Amino acid sequence: MDLQFIKKRLKIKFRTRPYRFLMKNGIWKVNERFVVLVNSKNDHVDSFAEVYLQKSASISKGIKRIVKSIIKNVSGAQYMYVSGGKKMSQASALYISRTGHIKFFDIENSKVLTTTTRKEWDSHNSQMNIALYRYFEKPEARLIETPAGLFRQESFVTAPPLGLLPKDRKMQALHKICRAYTRYIKEHKEPPQPELIMRCYDEVKNHLTPDIQKKYASYHDCVRDVSERYHFIKSHMDFNVANLLFDEKVWLVDLDDAGLSLPCLYDLNNLALNEIFERRDLLILDEFYSGDLRCDFQEAVSAAIVEPRPKDYQVAIFINFFMREARIISDPLLKGVDWNRTNAHWKLLEKNFSWW
Repeated sequence: MDLQFIKKRLKIKFRTRPYRFLMKNGIWKVNERFVVLVNSKNDHVDSFAEVYLQKSASISKGIKRIVKSIIKNVSGAQYMYVSGGKKMSQASALYISRTGHIKFFDIENSKVLTTTTRKEWDSHNSQMNIALYRYFEKPEARLIETPAGLFRQESFVTAPPLGLLPKDRKMQALHKICRAYTRYIKEHKEPPQPELIMRCYDEVKNHLTPDIQKKYASYHDCVRDVSERYHFIKSHMDFNVANLLFDEKVWLVDLDDAGLSLPCLYDLNNLALNEIFERRDLLILDEFYSGDLRCDFQEAVSAAIVEPRPKDYQVAIFINFFMREARIISDPLLKGVDWNRTNAHWKLLEKNFSWW
């Protein structure tokens, strides 16, 4: 039996106790190990428990039923939840977000409820006023009170996320995304911040393994040069295939981290580089840097970097790497720095870019 799983379930059980009245079982995956069942109240619980029950010929069926019952009642397995990504398109269930908020997706009533406080609600309203959201669709939100406390209620966006689109539809979406973000850069870019870029560069350099440090140091002059010409902008920070939805319009959701000023190409580069870090097919990366969307991306480069040179976009990708790993982004987005992760990401980028 997976003790870590039981520990995690117990933690979720007690944390979500006040919100039981909002919870329904539905179509969800838990850590990619649960076999999905549709609109089931009970049957799926047995399947769920079976995954974590060691199979042994010496255990009778009666004992197995007892063990399953204990697992269900103690761990709270009769309540479906999912932590992380992999949200599916038809469900009413509990979701623990990366930022620790509890979300309830009520598909029947087309709404999403997210736990919040008045301070967080004020921050949310401030983030919604970022100019970025004038260039993408966004769900309407309001503050509501329930017996379990305050929630942010948003309309449920039925458009499929970028990550689930077929290639032709994904290409249409990416073209619109790139063009919209380029307009945003042109109309709202801020002055360069070379000191911040170089501070992040130095922070990461000190934590690389010796075999990487020499190659990393060779970029110093290029980074310094580009940093003085590289405009900043208020960024989304979590610009990825799960947070971009498309139904002829492009929707941008999940703004918990939005608003930090970062280099203008950070969001677009992040959208592409996540394919490497998450070990997905490299469609976006290939199309942005050398494929059919290269012209769109280069227009964004021209808007972001003063007097851009041919290799500047490569330096901008390199800047994305070390700023993402530095505390300025790792602390709010990735729950702190992890220098083992940083070195592993370097090797992944080295493997995927011949010029790295």
